[in-house]
Amino acid sequence: MRKIFLIIFFIIIFINKSYENTKIQRQLETTAHNTGYNYGNHNTNYDSSSSCTSQKCKKTWKILEICLFLFLIFIFILIIICHIINRIRNLRISTQQNLTMNENNNIYLLKKHYLFQNDLKWIIYKNDIKNYGDECTICLENFIINKIRVCFTPCHHIFHFSCLKKYILKSNDTHCPNCKFDFFNLLEGKKIDYDLVQIDDSLPNNNIDDDIKEEKNKKKNENIILRINVNQFRNNYNSDEIETNNINEI
Repeated sequence: MRKIFLIIFFIIIFINKSYENTKIQRQLETTAHNTGYNYGNHNTNYDSSSSCTSQKCKKTWKILEICLFLFLIFIFILIIICHIINRIRNLRISTQQNLTMNENNNIYLLKKHYLFQNDLKWIIYKNDIKNYGDECTICLENFIINKIRVCFTPCHHIFHFSCLKKYILKSNDTHCPNCKFDFFNLLEGKKIDYDLVQIDDSLPNNNIDDDIKEEKNKKKNENIILRINVNQFRNNYNSDEIETNNINEI
């Protein structure tokens, strides 16, 4: 684009200079014609051929001016078209890049959820894995035997299942917090159907007793709702009976 503008600029300068030279020559010829002095020859008689050439020069310069004007308009339109094409091309490239980025991010997230659904499942902390650790290095809380939901990784480290799931899903890191083992290595050679992968952001309780308490609270709430519904039904039934009795008495 800059080169084109520079070329046009130099062409305009060259034409302006040549036009100015011809203008000066015309003025000299007109003065020579008025005074009867022929420019270039020291004869007093005016040559008619010089007037014809000056008229031809005027016509040619007018034609050149029109051609130059049209040429500049053509170049200006061409520059605008090129600029529009470049903008459209850049927009297409940016949209394609955004789409690929979104697709990659979605695949990256689905891979994480696939890990916790298939390879990093939770188990209950028991004596057979006690030697591998008794404390979660993410939250620094101790494990309780037969009561804690943990994740025993392939690199032989133990974490609370909810702590490890939160750490992997919320961060851009897919490595073990202790040894930097990449959990995505477990997915090598596997054909993953991403349409079947479920996105589950729920974090289960670390302690099983908390689940039992929650279930009890749910049952209590359900019983309370049932009692309320039964009482409302009884009240409605009694009110209907009273109305029917009143109608019969009337």
